[in-house]
Amino acid sequence: MTMMFGYDHDVSGWGWFVTSAGVLLLWTLIITIAVLLNRSGEHVKARTTPSAEDVLDERQARERSTKANSGAA
Repeated sequence: MTMMFGYDHDVSGWGWFVTSAGVLLLWTLIITIAVLLNRSGEHVKARTTPSAEDVLDERQARERSTKANSGAA
């Protein structure tokens, strides 16, 4: 009963090559998507963090308001 060709378990060299290439392509795709998602998350975080100049401006504004409220010139 060798008429069931779809159940042949003898994989040729090309079968191994195609399977290996498919697995490598799949893992490359998964890793690429993970890296791109991670980078996009970092980019959003970087935008919400105040710059050094903003922090310095806020600090100087607080010092000025503290001096103005205390009456010292």
